[in-house]
Amino acid sequence: MSTVDPAPARFCMQALTSLTLAGGRPVPVDTKVILSSHNFEETPTDAALENTLQQMWASGADVAKIATTATDISDCARVLTLLKTSQGN
Repeated sequence: MSTVDPAPARFCMQALTSLTLAGGRPVPVDTKVILSSHNFEETPTDAALENTLQQMWASGADVAKIATTATDISDCARVLTLLKTSQGN
């Protein structure tokens, strides 16, 4: 089962507080954090997909993106089911 290392996400979120935009303006406090997970070899099991998603939420994601390599229609169905059952987190 793959896991998401939350350290890079926390580092990025902490770094946002010290960044400035053009003209020295601070990054707005309502800036959204997007975490992304990519698997270029397969579509993980349902449990692994759910675990990855939950770790992303726990790491502070406002938006979670999971990209996998589908080898058949059942892979697509599993990812779509995850989307349906996990909305509103």
